[in-house]
Amino acid sequence: MDELRQRSQRVVESLTENEALTANLDDEAAQLLLDWGIAYGKEIVQSTAGLPEAEAEEAMQARLQATRRLLRAVNQYFNQTNSAENEARTQSSDATLTLLQQAIEQAAIIFGPAFRKPDAQQLAAFMTQMQQTDSAPRTLIVTLGNFIDQQRLSPTAGQQPDATDDSQPATANARSLRPYWMSRLRTLLERLPRIR
Repeated sequence: MDELRQRSQRVVESLTENEALTANLDDEAAQLLLDWGIAYGKEIVQSTAGLPEAEAEEAMQARLQATRRLLRAVNQYFNQTNSAENEARTQSSDATLTLLQQAIEQAAIIFGPAFRKPDAQQLAAFMTQMQQTDSAPRTLIVTLGNFIDQQRLSPTAGQQPDATDDSQPATANARSLRPYWMSRLRTLLERLPRIR
């Protein structure tokens, strides 16, 4: 158990000390993004329980890199949108779609067969939702995090999820897949007045 705690601490430090992951965000949005990455990092660490240190590091490497790439993509999105605030809506939509595709690509690495890539209808629904919400970084981070978590599959008892099994809808059990901090945060954000 002590090994897991040490691994977890190293992962948390590697994320919180990397300023490149949050440089374009205000403090509130940066903390949200880091919390998202830390939650995924801790989940990755937990999957290495019982593994010797060398095997654990190897098992975590690609998934932790994908987590950092996901956070960097979100951070970079705000660098692009801030410098291009006056561009046409279609260009903004293109940037959002690119971010969504990057997030999906990294989530597929982070979660492996426990992640089902969304179909075109789900992507379109996400894009519509983004156009209807405010453009605050915290809103996008929460919305994107919820969307990614809704694509995660919950294995039944004693059974590993099958990436090719289409019997379970991608949004099944979405509420139970959402980390507690994200559900709590969403509740708090819904209580705040919208800034337009």
